Amino acid sequence: MNEEHTFRVVVGVDGSPQSLLALEWAVTEARLRHGQLRVVTGWQFPAAAVGMEGLRWELESFQRVARQIQARALKGVDLEGIAVSRE
Repeated sequence: MNEEHTFRVVVGVDGSPQSLLALEWAVTEARLRHGQLRVVTGWQFPAAAVGMEGLRWELESFQRVARQIQARALKGVDLEGIAVSRE
């Protein structure tokens, strides 16, 4: 199977118990199908309320937290033999 037709499993991870179970399922599915695993963690700027207009939101801090959440989730999973990409 070439890169274009490789089976891919995409899983969202936010650190919750439910997402960790989804990650375990996705790893198993990717392994059984000899596919790739794509781990995605989304984030957004907090909603601003009246009086918060002057706050500076630092993009890097949100990205850093998302990467930390992913790293913690992936630390406890056996990824041997699976091609993993992260976003």
